[in-house]
Amino acid sequence: MTNPTHTITPVTVLEGHDDRVWDVAWNPSQPLLASCSADRTIRIASLLLLARASPSDFTNVSQIPTGHKRTVRSLAWSPSGQTLAAASFDSQISIWERGGAGEDWECSATLEGHETEVKGVAFNAEGTMLATCGRDKSVWIWEVHPDSDFECLSVQMDHSQDVKAVAWHPTHDILASCSYDDSIKLYLDDPSDDWYPFATLTAHASTVWDVVFSPCGRFFASVGDDLTLRIWRAKDEKLREWTTVRVVENAHKRSIYSVAWGRGEGGGLGWIATTGGDGTVNVWAVQDGEGGTVDATLIARREETHGVSDANVVRWCPMKGYEHVLATGGDDNVVRVWAIQPNTSTD
Repeated sequence: MTNPTHTITPVTVLEGHDDRVWDVAWNPSQPLLASCSADRTIRIASLLLLARASPSDFTNVSQIPTGHKRTVRSLAWSPSGQTLAAASFDSQISIWERGGAGEDWECSATLEGHETEVKGVAFNAEGTMLATCGRDKSVWIWEVHPDSDFECLSVQMDHSQDVKAVAWHPTHDILASCSYDDSIKLYLDDPSDDWYPFATLTAHASTVWDVVFSPCGRFFASVGDDLTLRIWRAKDEKLREWTTVRVVENAHKRSIYSVAWGRGEGGGLGWIATTGGDGTVNVWAVQDGEGGTVDATLIARREETHGVSDANVVRWCPMKGYEHVLATGGDDNVVRVWAIQPNTSTD
């Protein structure tokens, strides 16, 4: 393995949660970073965008006492950045909005239907649909109407175990889910009938914790308990058949809980970040390889990002000019923001 060419540099620490941080979500249109926790709250921080390498001025601007009775597990912003969805272990999803800057966040809707813990939530690229998943082995697809009206379009019961996460394709209404049953499923809408799983991918040897599509939409990445990072590629433009084109074995020393795929810097297919039970954050530069494969080069690595605690999530900043910035959340109750910077040493 070659020496990393970049360093993961700490930018700031956001405190305030009273229990482990499960998820973080960057607002797609405003300089805001949301986090959720086992303390049942959501916190939103505002960042002042300064020099390229240093969005260093973060201010905790809001704490939302969600009213959830159990852990808030997952967050998702709508593409407009005006709506925040929160999934909770109390089996409900809360929808949050505010009228304008400086105003309080208000719960505009509560979605019910899951029988047990809700683990994941995600808006599609147009903001017209919301997907949720949970311990009840189900994936729900909701249509988003004006005035925070959500209608259930479909309930998919194709997994045999707990569903850990859901993710939408960036340009097509294709939904991915991953599960404790070691599989990934891909779904499409049949306009004449219902949503259906058109592919089941079983390459992982144990629980699949997270899945994310590449910015270009030709690939997705998955991670799990088998300590592998897998990169999948669509066989053609129809996006119906997917095959593994890169496997990084032993990418971490313990279970890999989270994967994020950002645009990165320097061209190519972007940067993948992973983190998990070992508390390490790895950053991989992804390039097209020979014969339809891809190359994933480890360019940065930092251990003990949350001390001796697990790191539960990693997410790239989507704002232009800050593609090198990411946030993590861990069992130490804090959110940490990092910058990926080229090494200056030539030793």
